[in-house]
Amino acid sequence: LGLRVSILRTHGSTGPELVHLLEPAMGAGTLGVFSDDLDDDEPPPGLGRGNLTRRELDVLRHLVIGYGTEEIADRLMISPNTVRSHISQCLQKLDAHSRVEAVGVARRLDLV
Repeated sequence: LGLRVSILRTHGSTGPELVHLLEPAMGAGTLGVFSDDLDDDEPPPGLGRGNLTRRELDVLRHLVIGYGTEEIADRLMISPNTVRSHISQCLQKLDAHSRVEAVGVARRLDLV
């Protein structure tokens, strides 16, 4: 069984938490939230608003809202392939492995 694992760092009512998301080949589900003593470390150097283009930030903002590729394409009047390209660039620039992780990093860096 192939799984994709995303770990999203959030701040809960009791402090920092890790949300573990496992996505099997045929669907996704949130499996749990685990509190942890996380240091509020600084983001790696070079990450920030200046590294993302205006359009990449637009796409990222739509991901935060929860829109899928087709919806983002319709709203920004660009092709779904262009949306996928922008998302791929966001993942690379934010050093994220999934859309969920990219949203978490963007929130932590106050990009969105």
